Amino acid sequence: MDSFLIMILLGAGGSVFLALTLVQIYNYYKPIPLDLGKVLGYTSYFSYNIGDDVHVYSHHENHVSVTLFRLGKSKEKIKYLGIISPFVQSNAYDIKEGLVWTQTFSFNSKNIKSGYYILELIDQKTADIFQIPLIIKPNTKRKVAVVGSTNTWMAYNEFGGRSNYRDYVTPKIVKAYLD
Repeated sequence: MDSFLIMILLGAGGSVFLALTLVQIYNYYKPIPLDLGKVLGYTSYFSYNIGDDVHVYSHHENHVSVTLFRLGKSKEKIKYLGIISPFVQSNAYDIKEGLVWTQTFSFNSKNIKSGYYILELIDQKTADIFQIPLIIKPNTKRKVAVVGSTNTWMAYNEFGGRSNYRDYVTPKIVKAYLD
């Protein structure tokens, strides 16, 4: 953990103020090195229109198989996308920018009907599984809609050690100052 220089300032009437230097504020916002684990991934967006290219960013130390499934009453296999060679990404996570990864692969959603899907990445050596949710939207309005609670996903997402509700990485003294 980085060291913190604490400055105590006496204000008018003898009140005490705690101030952190710009270095501490910078350290609070600098990229956090993550333990990425075996298989991780995400897409550029939560939803795509039929016909859009879906851009996938993944980190995996071994070969992974990639399969697209449609979720409904049951998990239906739609398309096997193949085996992807090992692709190791940066472990730097920035609270403002997120991950800055290189696109691993993409596929076109041209012949896929609208619905709720998952891309399933399976490590060929360890059998670790990682699933990436996504929604394929119709090009015309329909009577029934799939609503993905993406705001909730992001609010409770603790990737990088922080969510809207929990913070495992910010030192307590900085939290006290920022609250």
